[in-house]
Amino acid sequence: MRINFAALVASLFSVYAYGQEFYFSQHYADKLSLNPAYAAVGDDCELGVLVRNQWPGVSGGYKIYMAEYQQKFEASQTGIGVKVVGNLKGGGAFATNGFSVCYARKIDLSLRWKCSLALQGNLSIQKIDASKLVFYSMIDPAFGTISGADASFVTQKASQLFFSVGGLVYNQNTMLGVSAHGLACVKLAGEKCSSPVYLSALANRKIAVGKRKINAKAETIYVVPSIIYRHVGEENMFVPGIYFSGVIFGASIAYKWQKGSYNSGAVTIGLSFNVGNYKIGYAYDYETTPLQSQAVGSHEVGVKYKLFSNKKNNGGKTILCPAF
Repeated sequence: MRINFAALVASLFSVYAYGQEFYFSQHYADKLSLNPAYAAVGDDCELGVLVRNQWPGVSGGYKIYMAEYQQKFEASQTGIGVKVVGNLKGGGAFATNGFSVCYARKIDLSLRWKCSLALQGNLSIQKIDASKLVFYSMIDPAFGTISGADASFVTQKASQLFFSVGGLVYNQNTMLGVSAHGLACVKLAGEKCSSPVYLSALANRKIAVGKRKINAKAETIYVVPSIIYRHVGEENMFVPGIYFSGVIFGASIAYKWQKGSYNSGAVTIGLSFNVGNYKIGYAYDYETTPLQSQAVGSHEVGVKYKLFSNKKNNGGKTILCPAF
């Protein structure tokens, strides 16, 4: 009976994942999740790290960690990207670890327009540690105390390999992109593939609003209206926002609206600072639903390090989404 109940919890968790795919608010440090074609876009070879504490007011909220590296090859107009991600839920009872590698190639469509196409392979390992779960049989009906986990509970693991594809079309000031994730899933361990297929799209427009001299060199300041759309299972997420990209300081405000089995929304405010080759960012999500009183928002900290730059690659004028 207990083994069947644990299996039921595992199956419910697989379905629940459709509505709980995590998304970082600082897209500039998590570009490969948004679209793997970013691996060949831009001039910078960079390393990004993100940590997200989602819903800290809820017991067993999400703890998400991510690191990604992008390497551009100017001569061949290609790029590679590597990403590692970890996701803890339920106080560590549910854990997902992932590793992905992507390859992208840039193509010149005209003197102004370019595109980037990419293929990404993803390894996902999911684990359920039943020793950290509380079952009905563990609760004393008289006093409400909880006994230790039964030794018959075993840790369950599932691993799978799936693929993603992405494409971006852009010029100096505009970017459009689409991507599909979770394609051609291959089961490596466990009963079935549980990673949902999801689609994403993005569009932005970079608008110059002024210039500032830094070390006798004029640097342009931009405002970037942007919108991101994601579709997974029966869920749809829209993220319209506007980003300010300065020489030293950056800021953003966006609204996450998720419509599906339940509707949710959050206002996201982000700040970033350039310090040498480092870019340090912070984002806060304020829930606009009744969940806010319990979740106490979400906090996210990111650091991006620029290793070196190929300034001859499109004259250093390609854009990122958001620009900062």
